[in-house]
Amino acid sequence: MSTAELSLSPRPELVRIARMMSVALARRGGVPEDLLPEVRLAVGEAASRAVLVHERVGSDAPVRLTFVEDDRGYEVRIHDDGSIHDVPDAPDEGLPAMSADDAVGGLPPELALALIAGMADDLSVLPDPIGGTLVVLRWRR
Repeated sequence: MSTAELSLSPRPELVRIARMMSVALARRGGVPEDLLPEVRLAVGEAASRAVLVHERVGSDAPVRLTFVEDDRGYEVRIHDDGSIHDVPDAPDEGLPAMSADDAVGGLPPELALALIAGMADDLSVLPDPIGGTLVVLRWRR
């Protein structure tokens, strides 16, 4: 098993670093070439969602990504500082409703996670045991 970690300031212009790293590590981990555009887009959307959550909750802490390659496949974990209720497609706890102008990666927020789910073999959105939210994407071997 190999693991790599990346911490990014929650700024939209840095999401491309997550995209590039995800593809490089997916390629190294044996993800088929024809799936690499889906990896790039899914990780980009998930990282953009995390940046947006940080903006909404006023956190300037880094968005953290963990890339894991093991005998089961390739996994990307994206950690943000919002609660699971801060997921942009379900305003809660007094947060303002989001419009299409707040779109993640150019999509209305309610479609972002659906898009990601359509590209990864598995998608989980979980409360992170250390606080915040964890979005886990997996591509099986």
